[in-house]
Amino acid sequence: MDIRREFDDWQNHEQAMDVMGGSLSAFTFLCIIVLITTLGLVMLYSASYNEALIHDLPHYYFFTRQLMFVLLALVASLVIRFIPLSFLKALSYPVLAVSILLLLMTLFTPFGQERLGSRRWLQIGSLPSLQPSEFAKIAIILFYATYYQKDRSAESPVRRFGAPIIVSLVITALIFAQRDYSSALLFLALSFALLLASGFKLGHLLVLLAFLAAPALIAMFSQSYRVKRVFSFLFPALDPAGMNYQVSNSLKAIRA
Repeated sequence: MDIRREFDDWQNHEQAMDVMGGSLSAFTFLCIIVLITTLGLVMLYSASYNEALIHDLPHYYFFTRQLMFVLLALVASLVIRFIPLSFLKALSYPVLAVSILLLLMTLFTPFGQERLGSRRWLQIGSLPSLQPSEFAKIAIILFYATYYQKDRSAESPVRRFGAPIIVSLVITALIFAQRDYSSALLFLALSFALLLASGFKLGHLLVLLAFLAAPALIAMFSQSYRVKRVFSFLFPALDPAGMNYQVSNSLKAIRA
């Protein structure tokens, strides 16, 4: 009886630690989100202060507009918190299909809007413009979660990882075709993280990266300003009055 009681006490302790660990992880994740959001708002206010005044707008215009979107996102997150997982599972494939359709509309219909050299925005009538690549990020997360909810450990690697890799590469190619290279890179990084979390071997991922390196390098060196950005990242002390002006002055501000 003593052994049984000790085992029950140990099991209850382990369950309590799991609950505490999960709560602590959720709280830590929430703190990180709040910190990043706050820093982003502060940086946006600092960067947009003069821009607002140039256009005869209040100096806090861009800050308050972004704050409104943050509050809307907070409300949306609270609503999503109470959505049953079964409902999200049922939505995963339709959401993925709609995301791909929106990307195709951005590329091949008059609704696609080109701004600053990238055709990444979708404008339908008087509705607010949207960036389909952002919806694609949510769609791919739901797709992976639904696809790997089923135990696929007994399947061959091709059957286990083939469909997710193809879907990820198709969406990446559509974003890449919009000349939105930064979003394509972020989406690809997200897909790789999801693959690793799904059991994809790191060695196989490196091989996949090697095949994708050529188009990435071509895109990077196709425009001179991208080459300058790469060099400014690799050599932050180079040309402090030119391409590294912001980095140089930011470091001076931190040192001060």
